[in-house]
Amino acid sequence: MLVARSQRAYIELKRQFKAREVEKVYLALVWGHVPSEEGKIDWALGRHPLHRQRISVRTKKPKSALTLYSVKKTLPDSTLLEVKPVTGRTHQIRVHFAAAGHPVVGDTRYGGKDKARRRQRLYLHAWHIVFTHPVSKTLLEFYAPLPPEFQDIIHS
Repeated sequence: MLVARSQRAYIELKRQFKAREVEKVYLALVWGHVPSEEGKIDWALGRHPLHRQRISVRTKKPKSALTLYSVKKTLPDSTLLEVKPVTGRTHQIRVHFAAAGHPVVGDTRYGGKDKARRRQRLYLHAWHIVFTHPVSKTLLEFYAPLPPEFQDIIHS
């Protein structure tokens, strides 16, 4: 999470996000074995035509959405991915991987309730961010450590 401490910083950070100058990297644990070591999902997203609170690849008003990924580790029933959303659509990672047949572990909204009950949380973690400081213009890079329960699963 980024928080601007001034109006000037807010405007500049907002511009960087809109211009896709901010690099966001997530770690996601998804169900099943992802067949390719790296790839992209380039499916437009929008509101679901019937369930308006949900986002879907089936929509009447599609907006472009691009997600890049690479496999970090294959586990017996899941895959750990490094995920880079190029666009920043609502629930983009969750919807893209669910539509690809590999929902995020613990996702009760897009991943199906049967499998999600087997885990107590959503296994999607905002891991790394790179952006330019809005005032000093220096490049900043931050990592957020994985929560213990996420570490336990991928290191077991």
